[in-house]
Amino acid sequence: MDRIKLKAVGDLNLTDIDDPLGLVKDKLAGADILIGNFQSLVSDQQSTVSNRQVDNLVVDGCNIVIMSLANNFISDIGIIKEFPGTKRLLDERMIAYFGVGNDLNLARKPYKTLMNGKEIGFLGYGWNYLGCKYATDNDFGVVSLNSDTILKDIQELKKQVDYIICYLYWGYPGEELPFPGQRELAHEMIDEGCNLILGAGPGVVQGIEEYEKGLIVYSLGRFVGKQQSAISGQQSASKSFIFDCEFWGDQIVWDIIPFEISGEGRPKVVSDMEFKRYVKEDLGYGFTIANYHFYWGRERRNKELGDYKF
Repeated sequence: MDRIKLKAVGDLNLTDIDDPLGLVKDKLAGADILIGNFQSLVSDQQSTVSNRQVDNLVVDGCNIVIMSLANNFISDIGIIKEFPGTKRLLDERMIAYFGVGNDLNLARKPYKTLMNGKEIGFLGYGWNYLGCKYATDNDFGVVSLNSDTILKDIQELKKQVDYIICYLYWGYPGEELPFPGQRELAHEMIDEGCNLILGAGPGVVQGIEEYEKGLIVYSLGRFVGKQQSAISGQQSASKSFIFDCEFWGDQIVWDIIPFEISGEGRPKVVSDMEFKRYVKEDLGYGFTIANYHFYWGRERRNKELGDYKF
């Protein structure tokens, strides 16, 4: 049986960072698919990244590099001309992307690719709480984190592909636990046919949950980029992981590759069994609790935060 090897990373903000992947490229090589959350501003008016920095995202030994654009950076300066600049920069390097469009129908359009005899579809969604601009019938943006929309998209896509991977930009900044509404939506997505959910948005890592035959990586945290002062000092902000998995029939075999992020915002792989245990066991402990809502209410960092239903 042919296996598909995927490696996933979190936020990539390349601003003012030279050779952003230079210290980890050997750990990314060999994947059939490398996927991340592209958070760098590119427009015809202004850009925070250079061609050379984006060149660094092309990893030798990876069959395809794919970026989710369903985040707040794609419309950060509030002008429609950003997307063509980003599109051109990625197209020139044959880096695929999804999760954004010049109208809602285009934004909802999945990216599909054939890999090792299997068709794989990718969908991306963002949350306006984190500053995402929602697409409309006649305006540019990302697809909202609306459960009805997401489940309909999954229903349609599962008729066309063997595997569905969704990248969600969600969660409260600095929180290491997903709120109950996130888990509810994620479970519904898996029940509907999604195989793998990847998350970003909080700026810190969150736990990984095996649910039914699917897998939920609630937040991959920061991969490239300088630390936000609001979450400095948290272990899960200065460290993160590369999510390393293989699709093998209806199973997903997975592990994580820990790394730490330097003051310059570059990831460097480290041998850190304690952090590995922290992600796999401590951050995942709450998923074993019957009353997760109570657990989250007790353990969340910011007690003023409330639950939210998508």
